[in-house]
Amino acid sequence: MNDSAIILDYIYICERRGELLDLGDFLELWFSANAIAEDACLNGEPTPDLIDRILAGEA
Repeated sequence: MNDSAIILDYIYICERRGELLDLGDFLELWFSANAIAEDACLNGEPTPDLIDRILAGEA
């Protein structure tokens, strides 16, 4: 994923959460969410919006 896509994710998630996240905290959360979604995918679990829900604090 390129830098601009990560920045767009950052903006989207901050808007969805209604708060401005520290970029370092966001990146830590983003990498964790991607790892969780990857594990779920490998286990055959559906993950279409799992990353978004984790980043938005809904999962």
